[in-house]
Amino acid sequence: MKLGVVYFLLVLGAGFILGTVRVLLMVPSVGDRAAELLEMPLMVLATVLAAWWITQRFPEPSDNARRLVIGGIPLSLMLTVELTVDIGLRGMTTADVILN
Repeated sequence: MKLGVVYFLLVLGAGFILGTVRVLLMVPSVGDRAAELLEMPLMVLATVLAAWWITQRFPEPSDNARRLVIGGIPLSLMLTVELTVDIGLRGMTTADVILN
């Protein structure tokens, strides 16, 4: 469980930093969609680097069930945070969050 939370925090931190740069610096000059598309490869790189760092730092579990749990924890945490922020702070509906 610890590995999943660490991975979530690393990717969330990278997303927070890149998202701030995207909104403040890139959106005014290139627009929303273009800024998101420019940010996307950097987020993919951040997720790969976070996964690599975790596999180098912590022992890898031997069974597939534990590996799925480690991957499912950050996925469920990220979806929870995304829904909470979008519905609670931005006033979007669940359908808006899923479609956008």
